[in-house]
Amino acid sequence: MSQASFDRTHEFWEAVNVVAHKSGLTEAKNVDALRAFVKEHQRDYVQSGRCSEAERDRIEEQVGRYMRSCTANIARLEASLGPDQPGARGLNPHMFAHRHGVALILSERLHAIGSSFDCCRSVRYQQLKQQQLRQQQQRQRLSSNSTAYRPEFDAQQQSLPSNLNQEQQQLIEEENRALVQQLMSLNQGATSIETTMRELATLNQMFSGQVFHQAQQIEQIYEQAVQATMNVDKGNVQLKKAIRVGGSARSYLFWFFVIAAASLLFLDWFYS
Repeated sequence: MSQASFDRTHEFWEAVNVVAHKSGLTEAKNVDALRAFVKEHQRDYVQSGRCSEAERDRIEEQVGRYMRSCTANIARLEASLGPDQPGARGLNPHMFAHRHGVALILSERLHAIGSSFDCCRSVRYQQLKQQQLRQQQQRQRLSSNSTAYRPEFDAQQQSLPSNLNQEQQQLIEEENRALVQQLMSLNQGATSIETTMRELATLNQMFSGQVFHQAQQIEQIYEQAVQATMNVDKGNVQLKKAIRVGGSARSYLFWFFVIAAASLLFLDWFYS
């Protein structure tokens, strides 16, 4: 007995469409969750004193990780709509355009969230610059005060043994001053390096957001160029068809006039 075979191609396309639909909904929920997270921590991140620098770094790290994850998911969603992918086969043009529109809307939403958080990073960057300037001014005041009035050195002088002469006391005092200046310089250098690293991290995040947005724009321009090329090719095909039809029509008209003229000449000869 021969076993009957059933065509289940439509079930396959339905399963593919369901997976694509779920992927789009999941990514939309992820983007909404990222927007809610940024909105929840935006005030604490921007206002100075509400959270520590470590907590700000943690918020930046989480937002950056979410941004990279959402970007990768949207890229996979757009790649699944390629002409050679199973998710793009069997779709009518309206559904295909709808899914491309969904991917574009998700990309724009993600870019808007990134731009909003970049503004917060800019505020933090300005705060760090102001804090660094205040610390530098404070160190300058402390340095001037230590030069004008040094009670710690006076206390050390009083605690020195009586058998030390004035030259030894002066040498110890100079060594202490040099040590204090060295420690202040090291502290200033460490603070400057820390601030520079934070500024580089902030600029890196902002640069990544701009690169992502430019990549989206380049992809849109490429798709528009491909669509324009396809339209030009279709126009050339239609133009060739019109030229062929026009040539055939001219041939028909030529033979029609030739036959009509011959008929008129024959009728004129016949009746004459």
